[in-house]
Amino acid sequence: MGLKNYGQSLSAACETVATTYNNYYTENFENIICIYFIYALRTQYSNAKVGCIKNLYNHVYYQVITHPQPSSIPVDILALFDPDVGNNLTSFLNPLILEVKNRISTLPDV
Repeated sequence: MGLKNYGQSLSAACETVATTYNNYYTENFENIICIYFIYALRTQYSNAKVGCIKNLYNHVYYQVITHPQPSSIPVDILALFDPDVGNNLTSFLNPLILEVKNRISTLPDV
């Protein structure tokens, strides 16, 4: 004797799990990118304050979503960091921005 209709139950369970994972990553995309961004900057610049990094993140996230080319970081944001960190941020961030842009689909022109 074996289990009957086992395949149908297993298929439904797999579909539910796949949908749940897909929804998680879709709904938490911005948070996941933010955590990665903070981690990458804290690894490179351990003395930078998290509040300053979050302020920089807001600018970079907006740039990644809305602009096709990397832009410069505003002076008021750079002023939040130590001078040696501020001077290197743009060259450090542009490859990260490019990496994220290559992984997400482009938004249609409005």
